[in-house]
Amino acid sequence: RKAASEDGYEYVGKMARAQCSPDEYSDVATLVLQPKHKAIKALFTQRFEGGAFFAEFSLVFTYGIAFLATLLSFGMAMPFGLFVPHIYAGACLGRLAGQMVKRVYPEAPVHLGVYALVGAAGQLAGICRMTVSLTMIMVEITNNMRLMVPVMLCIMVSKFVADFFGPSAFQTAIELNPLIRMIQGDWQDAASGITLQDVCTKEVVVLHSQMRIGKVVAVLNSVPFQMFPI
Repeated sequence: RKAASEDGYEYVGKMARAQCSPDEYSDVATLVLQPKHKAIKALFTQRFEGGAFFAEFSLVFTYGIAFLATLLSFGMAMPFGLFVPHIYAGACLGRLAGQMVKRVYPEAPVHLGVYALVGAAGQLAGICRMTVSLTMIMVEITNNMRLMVPVMLCIMVSKFVADFFGPSAFQTAIELNPLIRMIQGDWQDAASGITLQDVCTKEVVVLHSQMRIGKVVAVLNSVPFQMFPI
């Protein structure tokens, strides 16, 4: 897309040029080909050099790529993470909403970066179901207490809507892992009177700080668990 001429706005952000000519830029390259922290910073930016902007299709396309890649990589034994990808994806949807509001009300003082921030908070709240801690994290990102109310409202609405459809991503991952056993919350009522002493064993199997490999293997083969006090 060709960049417009200078329109008097002070410089805030700059789109990536990628393989474009000097007077053009690529909004998709800015979102997809750059490191994620630079892409998120661009989404939180209000104005760009030369009047550049993100097209609605580019934001939807980038959101689809980020969301699909996060779904495919979640649960793998690799450091993909959840926070940054969902901040990235939510910022795309938030900025898209801001640009649509700007199109309906062209004279309104719409800050597209704030919409991206609120969208990132809502996306992350729907996945992680965090409330207070997530609000503090997002407010610390901006260092602006005036954004606490809209961020908090978005997080609460996102959490309530997500709770209606199912548990969080972390709880679902724990339930799908056969190696993890979670005690349900109603177990205490059915087992009133049972203390910790009743469920512990008196014959404690320990591993010493110095042991022969053969003894360690023998201990591991003789018990059904894999954690020992040292």
